[in-house]
Amino acid sequence: MQREHIRIALNEASKLGPHKEFVVAGSLSVLGLKEVPPEMMSMSIDIDFFPFHDQSHIHDIAEALGEDSAFHEAHGYFLDPIAADVLVLPAGWMERMVLYEFGELRIYFLDVNDTAVSKYVRSADNDFRWIDAGLQSGLLDLDKIDARSQFGVDYPGDDDRRRIRNGIAAHRAAMKNSGSLRMELLEALRSRPEVRIATLIDDDYAYSGPVLFSLDDRVVQEVEHGVVVIHDSSGWKRLPEVGEISTITYRDGTALLEPGDL
Repeated sequence: MQREHIRIALNEASKLGPHKEFVVAGSLSVLGLKEVPPEMMSMSIDIDFFPFHDQSHIHDIAEALGEDSAFHEAHGYFLDPIAADVLVLPAGWMERMVLYEFGELRIYFLDVNDTAVSKYVRSADNDFRWIDAGLQSGLLDLDKIDARSQFGVDYPGDDDRRRIRNGIAAHRAAMKNSGSLRMELLEALRSRPEVRIATLIDDDYAYSGPVLFSLDDRVVQEVEHGVVVIHDSSGWKRLPEVGEISTITYRDGTALLEPGDL
């Protein structure tokens, strides 16, 4: 998808009612930042959007320009109207939107880091693919996403908060110095979406439990039912096997596998 496709679709939407200002949310908000983003961030053919000021005529737009409409058949993409209040977005998102003006038509694109907050909350496979691509390309800033996710966000429930904390923690552990991601680690963590990733490391505590993932420089251990810790194992003399019951302690923030690394 390209920015011009969005202009064409929303220009048609502007003819169906009083709206001249629209907000583009979801995956294609990345087109507000970059004309040619990574394919995994812009491959969607449905344009998530909502009129900036009110929701009137939204059903008319959906009928004329939505999925399975004549517009969809002719262009290969369609408008997918959403309600602004269903999005989980951080405080200040309106001030960070990117505006493009095409005559009377004004199109606002959500800031990509704000979009990432809502995608972490949803945590579907396509959301993770979008975030993965954004982090590896440098278009997303994990520190900004983390900071915005902690304050001024109206999470519908505790599970939504857990998902975003898990997602951010997983990406921090998976990010290499080169900017690429440890995809095997992410896949292992995503196969257990019900767990909570603990991030507060205590030098006075011994972490004991079965190893769930062990590869190169990262080990994932279940320390209690439904709670895992991700250890940096880069300095270890050996890596424990998956399923092995291990004890891991910390000294000045460095993980040590007992007994060999003490």
